[in-house]
Amino acid sequence: MSFTEQVSQKSDTPFTEQVSQKSDTPFTEKIKQESQQKEIRRIEFVTGKDTKNGKDACYYLLVDKDKKEQFKKDIKKDNINLVDYGKIIASCYGKEPNERVKRIMKKKYNVVVNTDGTID
Repeated sequence: MSFTEQVSQKSDTPFTEQVSQKSDTPFTEKIKQESQQKEIRRIEFVTGKDTKNGKDACYYLLVDKDKKEQFKKDIKKDNINLVDYGKIIASCYGKEPNERVKRIMKKKYNVVVNTDGTID
């Protein structure tokens, strides 16, 4: 009996299905969590004025990996275009995040938004 015959006799489930069934192992969960943590560290809370209407606004920006250092330097300037540094993942008018923004951040990134905008 060949090796492939022995393997096929041991299980009625094709190998690719066996692998996909085991995708939520502790190892893969750990990898997912580490990846999510890296992404969370790239999230920046920014407050300012909406350039279109002058209203106070706050934003959560997912900064591109290669633009993080430049963002830290440029954020000190009076006026920057946030989308030049990454993707705005949540925003609202006001100086503090509203409940909708808090729900988005919890659901999408599994973080708790504090009253001052910081995340845990």
